[in-house]
Amino acid sequence: MNETTTEKLFEFYMVSPRGKRISPINFLRESELGLLDTFNANEQAATPGTKRRWVAVPR
Repeated sequence: MNETTTEKLFEFYMVSPRGKRISPINFLRESELGLLDTFNANEQAATPGTKRRWVAVPR
């Protein structure tokens, strides 16, 4: 028998330095939240000094 676990879903999207959403909304599971660090590191590598960042908000 398979056990099922219920994970929270999070909306994640990119925000401007002023906090305005500037990308489409995507979804991550709670276990995937560590990916935000990778996404933000990639954004910094692609555009050094950028103030844009990826954020996750509980759904």
